[in-house]
Amino acid sequence: MLRTGHTRHERLLDSELTANTQSNRYRAQRDEGQCTIIVPAPGTKREGINVVLDGSVLTVSCKSDMGFGFEDFESAFQTTEGTTEEHIQASYENGILQVVVLDPEVQDTAKQIPVS
Repeated sequence: MLRTGHTRHERLLDSELTANTQSNRYRAQRDEGQCTIIVPAPGTKREGINVVLDGSVLTVSCKSDMGFGFEDFESAFQTTEGTTEEHIQASYENGILQVVVLDPEVQDTAKQIPVS
């Protein structure tokens, strides 16, 4: 994916949201029925945090006003097909951004065809 300046775009979550991933900028943990993305964002105000779902791509970005070694962060994650904004919860507390992506319900698409 693209990399420019302090902006990072990475494919983190595969189509099944099955990967546990850790980097020096974030951690993603897969649990039963959900994936949690944790981003340390000290000195960031809530107004500087954006969590956007565009189709199946979830973009998380943070802009810090204070510095202290924290660089602006942006990363894009591929979500599971069927993920909507209702499946995503974001919270920011004590300098930590936590984004929880719940698994969408998988609907059985198999249909019985009657034989005449």
